[in-house]
Amino acid sequence: MREKGQEKRENYFRTFLYDGAILSGRFGFPVLKRTDFIPQNPLSFVESRTKRRLDNRWLHFYAEDLNFECVWTNPKGYIKLLKRFAGVMTPDFSLYGDLPRAYQIWNCFRNRALASWMQRSGVDIVPSVSWSDSDSFEWCFDGIPQGGTVSVSANGCYYNPFSRQRFIAGFEEMRKRIQPNVIVGVGYIPKELRKTSELIILPGYSQQRAVRENG
Repeated sequence: MREKGQEKRENYFRTFLYDGAILSGRFGFPVLKRTDFIPQNPLSFVESRTKRRLDNRWLHFYAEDLNFECVWTNPKGYIKLLKRFAGVMTPDFSLYGDLPRAYQIWNCFRNRALASWMQRSGVDIVPSVSWSDSDSFEWCFDGIPQGGTVSVSANGCYYNPFSRQRFIAGFEEMRKRIQPNVIVGVGYIPKELRKTSELIILPGYSQQRAVRENG
């Protein structure tokens, strides 16, 4: 039997999110198992509380981080909701290039730790992959399995040409390193990438305006 102090420590540091997981890379990101699911009928976490039928939907987290910080704060409180979906494209806490590097690494760790825990808890997942600048390539793909299906989104890049080019560079680096069989793009994807053979584009949360304006 665990002591109360040990349980408090596990909950405070959320060690249960990666207990039993294989850790990889310089920063110890949990390694995810390859999946080959093809998400359909996507629904943002922001919209999930207003829908009754979820078993035919794939949940995604391509929205402002504050909208799903609660899942990190209380992951056990959301596991029943997550299991109601057909599957989950895993959390995507932002790796903005203007954030301090330590904050970017922390967000990437949170993404991978939650994804690992969801997978080990019996949730069907597709790993979300993100990056910032070329320096992030050292660690941002750690824990993502080779092949299979991954998901990405260029949310926040469509108004900024510099961010758009960074996204394109990271996308190509991801293809080279991970070699996914299927890439699910949620919401806006730069037109330079839309003919990528592995890419499937699904509608995202509040992205219609960006797509209209940017083509």
